[in-house]
Amino acid sequence: SKGFTKLVRIQNGEFKPPKMLKLNKTSSKSGTTDVQFNPSYYNILASTTLLNNQIIIWDIDQCNLNKLSTNIGQHDQLVNRVSWNPINPKLLASCSQDGYIKIFDFIGTKGEVLSMNHRDKVRDCQFSPFNEHLLLASYSGVVKLWDTRDTTRSVQDFYKHEADVLSIDWNPINKDIFICKI
Repeated sequence: SKGFTKLVRIQNGEFKPPKMLKLNKTSSKSGTTDVQFNPSYYNILASTTLLNNQIIIWDIDQCNLNKLSTNIGQHDQLVNRVSWNPINPKLLASCSQDGYIKIFDFIGTKGEVLSMNHRDKVRDCQFSPFNEHLLLASYSGVVKLWDTRDTTRSVQDFYKHEADVLSIDWNPINKDIFICKI
C-alpha cells in the first residue's frame, strides 16, 4: 500500500505480516512524509502526516497500532523531516515547507518548546551527535548551523547552491564533517 506507514517485525529471520500505523479509522489513507525511531527509547517512533501536517509519537509496545498514540504538534504546511536529538532523546525536531523548525519535548512538557521561523522552506534538520544544542538545517541552496539556545541568527552558513539541499546528515564519528544531498 503506497503512502502507508507499516511496522514490520522480523522473527527467526522471517518477516511477519506488517501492521499499519493509522491515525484513526477514517484517516487511514493520510500517509506520512517521514518516520524515525528514537535513538534511546527503542519503542518510541515519530512520524508525520500528509493530511494535516501533524507530528505523531507512537509507543509501539503500549498503544494499539490502529489508534493515535500522541499528537505532539503540527505545522501549517507539509512536514519534511523529523529528527530525534541523539544526546537528549526526549527532544524531537521537525522542519516544514512553512519555514519553521519546531522542537518538541515528548516527555517533560509533551509539546512544543521552541519554534524557529526562517521564511524559507526547510527540507531537513538534524541534531548534532556531539552537542545537544547544535542543529543543521537545509534550505533552498544553503545549509545553516543553529544553536538552539540563541535562534536569532545562525552560527554559520555553508555553501550556496542553485538547487534545494534535500537532505543532510552528520558524520557519527567526526564532528567536523556533514554530508548534504542536492
